[in-house]
Amino acid sequence: MNLKELLEQYSQALSDSRAFWDIVAFEHTELPWESESTLARVLDDLRLLVDPVWAYESSKASEHPLPFWLIQGIKGRKLSQVQAFIDHVPKHSTIVTEWCAGKGHLGRLLSFTQQRPVVSIEWQSALCAEGTELAQHHRLPQTFIQQDVLAKDGDDKIQQTLRRCQTAVALHACGDLHIRLLEHATEAQIRDILVAPCCYHLIRQGHYEPLSKIAQQCDLRLSKNALRLAAQGLVTAGKRERELRQTELVWRLGYESWRQDHLNDPHYQPLNS
Repeated sequence: MNLKELLEQYSQALSDSRAFWDIVAFEHTELPWESESTLARVLDDLRLLVDPVWAYESSKASEHPLPFWLIQGIKGRKLSQVQAFIDHVPKHSTIVTEWCAGKGHLGRLLSFTQQRPVVSIEWQSALCAEGTELAQHHRLPQTFIQQDVLAKDGDDKIQQTLRRCQTAVALHACGDLHIRLLEHATEAQIRDILVAPCCYHLIRQGHYEPLSKIAQQCDLRLSKNALRLAAQGLVTAGKRERELRQTELVWRLGYESWRQDHLNDPHYQPLNS
């Protein structure tokens, strides 16, 4: 099954089951479906969908063991993500553009493992300075450009940077940030684009606007609340964090029920975290 068929299959399945997932939990005092058996049937149908990600997942150790002096200051979870990401980057001698780089951990380790120059784009000057210091300390060909990638006045600089290279990478580029990379890299005709986004709901529009012509033809419309679902699971949390999260949810649900009852207000009022 090709990507076009997968997209059409997922769009249809999500449209058919919208009533079961496109909801805000705190807005309901009762389960928003008729019965548990109805929910079970919908879940069974969704489980039959082909998983397009499994072919890229791997439990093997990273192909690039890194020296301890290079990875100091990178937290364990972040480090494992960076190493897994690097293992999928094609090996070339061309320049790499690292998008929304932060301190440039991904670019620095990529430069070391593949012996290639990296240009890291980051909007915070302090992070650019720290990343530059680390790259110079380890004598790696990594340079930083301070630029807000969402600002239109930097488009020419970004295009010039991208056209110098054939690979663009981004790890944890939220919402509009990774969308801007896809737009810029496509315009610059980058050969390899590797993106691991997060926080898909951090967009300026009220709804997600598909980029491809195929996706634009689908009827599925995704709001910010729908996009937020992708980042709500506590996949990496420990037992204590999961228990605290569960306690927080119980208290918030209890408070919201009390508030609606005593103020005679059926509309959900969000609370700060």
